[in-house]
Amino acid sequence: MKNKKFIYIITTALISASVFAGCANINTSVSDNASRNSGNSESSIQSNISDSADKSSENSDLTPSEPEKSSAVSSTKQSKTEENSENLKNEESSGREESSKQEESSKQNTKSDSQETKPSVSGTDAPTNTDETTTTEPITSPGTQPTVKPQAQEISLDSNYVTLKMGQTKNLNTTVLPANAYDRSYSYYIDDVSIIEYSNGVIKAKNPGSATISFSTSNGVTASCKVTVYGVPSYISLNKTSLTITEGDSYTLSATTDIGNYNISYKWSSNSNIVSIQSTDYSTAVITANSPGSANVTVKTDNGVFATCKVTVKAHENNIPVIDYNQYADKVIELVNQERTARGLPQLTKRNDLVPLANTRANELVKRFEHTRPDGRSCFSIYDDNNIQYSAVGENIAYGQETPEWVMQSWMNSTGHRENILSANYNGIAVGCREYGGCLYWVQLFIYE
Repeated sequence: MKNKKFIYIITTALISASVFAGCANINTSVSDNASRNSGNSESSIQSNISDSADKSSENSDLTPSEPEKSSAVSSTKQSKTEENSENLKNEESSGREESSKQEESSKQNTKSDSQETKPSVSGTDAPTNTDETTTTEPITSPGTQPTVKPQAQEISLDSNYVTLKMGQTKNLNTTVLPANAYDRSYSYYIDDVSIIEYSNGVIKAKNPGSATISFSTSNGVTASCKVTVYGVPSYISLNKTSLTITEGDSYTLSATTDIGNYNISYKWSSNSNIVSIQSTDYSTAVITANSPGSANVTVKTDNGVFATCKVTVKAHENNIPVIDYNQYADKVIELVNQERTARGLPQLTKRNDLVPLANTRANELVKRFEHTRPDGRSCFSIYDDNNIQYSAVGENIAYGQETPEWVMQSWMNSTGHRENILSANYNGIAVGCREYGGCLYWVQLFIYE
């Protein structure tokens, strides 16, 4: 009998201790929720979560909201089950029922406290409030990380160097990268505001000189654009306002402005074909006299400032007629056919209808020694001008050789010229020769018709 009383006393004490322990943990949980920001220890928070979750697993109304906490609860629940003896299940059940009611009351207090203090909830350390259907605090979904926007990493400019003339404007597009940076604002600074101004992405040139626009973001990323401004000329002058040259001669005209020549565009023109113009640079041009007469050569800048030179062309006193050199032309044809015969090629026939064309081209070589005619057209345009039909044509030119033998030796020593002389694509030939200033100019015209 005494043993039974002793067992009863122990059993009662254990039941009381179990009930008291459950209430104490619940109260601690309420206290912890209200004072999370007051510096409670990590171990105290974990034990409260575990005990609260243990009770939640035995009451279908309470369900943990985070998987990480559920796994921790599972481990705590198993440990607690091993500690309780089999013969205390009924008493403990009633104790848990009582603690569940008290817990419900405590959570109402907790909810009220939460609405007043609004403690922040983050990570897996925050207590789970499973009874509430709404909350004023954000809940982080399992396995997700909060979105953090990057800082500005680059300022992209569509140009780092800009050249303008006074009064001109240019758009300068500026982009802060990456596009999702949390702060894409920037400031800019101009080191010389007397040269340029900048507003709403537009640069305006004010005065000649150089200035730099520097851009900077709030986190120190920088970029810059250098702007060079050139002036607009108010006048232009030529090294000659009047010029007399002999037919076939050339002269170089040069222009200058009150602000120099750099970054100035020039356009040269003539009112007559008496002279031809070949521009060698923006500020210079070669004037060639084509025939006796006079012409005006004009140079103009892009802002309309211009200057004019009057050119007078006189005839050459020693102009020897081309006909005096017909025998030289015939000798060249003879030497061409000798070279072809030695290689088993058919001879070329002299084309009398092409002789005037060959003489014209010889005269043109005095003015412009190229396969381009003085008017800028191809040398083969002379066939079209004279309605000459052909399937293939070719041209050899030379100057300075004093005899037919000499000029033929020069052509045969040159691969391209030799190929024309020995080509099977031609069946006709004409040769022109012209003397000018003591120098002979030679032309061979080849044709297949």
